[in-house]
Amino acid sequence: MRLTIDNQLVGLAELRDAWQDPVTVNLSDDARRRVAESNELIADVVAGGEQVYGVNTGFGQLAQVRISDDELAHLQEIWCALTLSAWATIWATISFDL
Repeated sequence: MRLTIDNQLVGLAELRDAWQDPVTVNLSDDARRRVAESNELIADVVAGGEQVYGVNTGFGQLAQVRISDDELAHLQEIWCALTLSAWATIWATISFDL
């Protein structure tokens, strides 16, 4: 199965197929453009010294703590690990016997 990420929602039938069989995921040109624009926006925010939750601050109770520029890569690793952990938990609870 091939799944293209674009500006459309992924339907339940597609999720069922992805659950049951290997899936190749790719980004449409428009999605790649939007990712690049988002990346540029975040880079501008960081370069401008703005404080943005989760971009260059801690999370939760540490939301007001500014993370130094040299630690931002580590913050991104933590954010990715949290996101993957949350998705793994959600994915494990999904029942496709609907």
